[in-house]
Amino acid sequence: MDLVVLISSLAGLLLLGLVLKPLSSRLKFPFEALLLLLGFVFSSLIIDADQLGLHSGVLRDLVFYVFLPILIFSAAYSMDSPRFGRNLFGILLLALPLALISLVFTTVLVYYGMGHPAGFPWIAALLTGTMLIATHSQALQQVFKHLNLPPDLRTLIRGEGLLNNALGIVLFTLLLAFALEPDLNLGAQEIALYIVWEVLGGAIVGVGIGFFALIFLRVRNPSPHEVALFTLVTAYMAYLVADYVLNVSGVLSVLATALIMGRTMHQDLDAPRDHFVDEFWRLMATLAESMLFLMLGLSISIDIFSDRYLAILIGIGAVILARIAGLALVMPLLTRTNKTLKELPDHNILYFSSARGAVTIGLALSVPIELDYWWTIESIGFGVVLFSMLIQAPLLEFWRQKKMKKAADPAGLN
Repeated sequence: MDLVVLISSLAGLLLLGLVLKPLSSRLKFPFEALLLLLGFVFSSLIIDADQLGLHSGVLRDLVFYVFLPILIFSAAYSMDSPRFGRNLFGILLLALPLALISLVFTTVLVYYGMGHPAGFPWIAALLTGTMLIATHSQALQQVFKHLNLPPDLRTLIRGEGLLNNALGIVLFTLLLAFALEPDLNLGAQEIALYIVWEVLGGAIVGVGIGFFALIFLRVRNPSPHEVALFTLVTAYMAYLVADYVLNVSGVLSVLATALIMGRTMHQDLDAPRDHFVDEFWRLMATLAESMLFLMLGLSISIDIFSDRYLAILIGIGAVILARIAGLALVMPLLTRTNKTLKELPDHNILYFSSARGAVTIGLALSVPIELDYWWTIESIGFGVVLFSMLIQAPLLEFWRQKKMKKAADPAGLN
């Protein structure tokens, strides 16, 4: 019965969201933000998530094993692979040094902002900082399209998000093991080997599955509908084999698979099949994104804002300050190595492009209740995602309109 009610509720809310979509566009809200609000209002006034059977463990599994493979594959498959290769150094700068700098700043700001070493120790702050380095630019893609950002800049933003997700999951899993077993004794060499195994292992699995998929497509020569279905199966296979079977990075596995398949489909195979698969993945990504934020809205409790509002504000402030500090340190090297970026005034968008979404939600829900600070970390994660959708995205839209107005009237005559 719960499943019937859940499906009916999601379908009804999605239909209501489509009806109200023109209103959200007028208010400069992303469609996903509207769905999130509808889910929250519905759960507050009618049926909450527990009554629908949407417990935290269920939502976490849906995020990691249903929605995330689709979102990662869709973003990587549609990416221009040669452009991704040309901007790889810049992407790695954003996804490694910038992410680690942001992690340090966020951890320190959250720890001292909370000011409660007994109830919120360093390991809790580290888990929070790691959870928040996972960016989700997909939620802001519609705004980026309206901004007409140069292709290289869009590639940098999307590439950063994809690699940050993998890094965030790997580090969070490692830190959670220390949080659950404080006496765990791992040396620097063992930790380094674990990270290398996660990263390289995930990439190797993805490359292997990607090439296997290409051999199948060339030998079988299926119809466009069969290709679309095959890519969907391949995306889940890449994620599950890496994450569930081999315990390596599922995100990097899907990323590698999608980049290989996307490059071949877009450059080597026939256009009609390619176009159909592109449309299929746009639809799948839209559906996954919509369902994700509807379920997030259903799962948000009003207690988050009444009990943990200060922690949420500290988390939001830490994310903003960490992004500013990190980019201030990395941007000189980034613009020096990327001449195209240096010549673009639009590169300031990098300060606003670090939205949080699916991975942050999944990691927030991964903290077990055995840890006394689980509710605080979960509240901060949900609060920062809400900030990304309800505040950050509308501000980006406002910036876009201001930019367009300035371009139309450069002399300020109107």
